[in-house]
Parts: sequence; structure tokens; C-alpha cells
Amino acid sequence: MFSKEELKSFKTRKDVIAQAKSGGINLTKHLENREYEIELAKLQAQLVSLQHWVHKKKLRVAILLEGRDAAGKGGTIKRFTEHLNPRTSR
Repeated sequence: MFSKEELKSFKTRKDVIAQAKSGGINLTKHLENREYEIELAKLQAQLVSLQHWVHKKKLRVAILLEGRDAAGKGGTIKRFTEHLNPRTSR
């Protein structure tokens, strides 16, 4: 991909993208993955805020996931509970 010298010479993200385009490197998948990670972090922060609100109001929430085998339920549950406080969720 890039050499150590090239990586050290980059000052901004635009420099990296320009160098990749001139070198024929396709960054589409990497940029899409970055956008996904940013969106996931925002949604997880909202979920933690919701958990605090539910705990403060002494309410309960049930979340049901339905799908066939290998439909992605396990990964969804993992991402869903990744940043939640285990003391207030089960």
C-alpha cells in the first residue's frame, strides 16, 4: 500500500486520498467502513443515553430480534450490547 516514508509525508486525510488515487488504489471500501464505524459510534452513544434514561425512570425495555439462522442476529446483539452497562442490562 504505502511505504513508511510516504505515510510520514502525509499531513492531512486529503493527502492520503490524493496519493491513493494517483497510485491506482481504490479506497471506496475503506471509506465506507470508516463511515459505518462513525455512524455505529453515534448510535451506540444514543443507546447508552437511552439506557441511562430507562434506568433513571426505573422502566424496563424488551428488545426482540427475529430472523433465520445466520441472519446476523448474534452480531447485532454483540454490537448492541457492546457499550451498555452490564449491571443494568441482561
